[in-house]
Amino acid sequence: VVGVRSAEMQWVDFFTSHEGLHLIYEEGQTRRAPDNGRWYNLSTHFPWMGMRTAVPGQAHVEYFRGISNPIGVKVGPAMTPEAIAELIDILNPENEPGRLTLIHRFGQKRIADGLPKLIDAVRATGKTVLWSCDPMHGNTRATADGIKTRHFEDILSELEQAFAVHRACGSTLGGVHFELT
Repeated sequence: VVGVRSAEMQWVDFFTSHEGLHLIYEEGQTRRAPDNGRWYNLSTHFPWMGMRTAVPGQAHVEYFRGISNPIGVKVGPAMTPEAIAELIDILNPENEPGRLTLIHRFGQKRIADGLPKLIDAVRATGKTVLWSCDPMHGNTRATADGIKTRHFEDILSELEQAFAVHRACGSTLGGVHFELT
């Protein structure tokens, strides 16, 4: 835990997270803990992998399998129920509580159709995951000049739908992934 002291605050704990995209960097920041012999990525508390790199048998999944940090995986419209079940078995074979967060990012137009299938597939594994919603990335639009933007209404719609879908499926939405500038 990293702490900050200032005149206005006595002490604030905060945690860091980033996408583990550049494996050479991530591996350079990975160390074996002397007390338990497990490997940890020391550049962040919570590394996560994106949808394009969450492919079983490929380098990112193998790296994430080997570290003991809590980890996240982005999932969305391209993720099949079979693939999500395989990833869960690879990344959390011991069903360790708090080990794996699935960060869904469908976009407000596709969440109602896509998310229930993944929730059902996860439930069928018998393993526990933390569900989080990333309402930012599935709702990106481009202006006429090609500049990426997002509309607040789309972000809010996906988030509201996420709560409703989880409730209808007997699941719990446990977090939200926001990116802010």
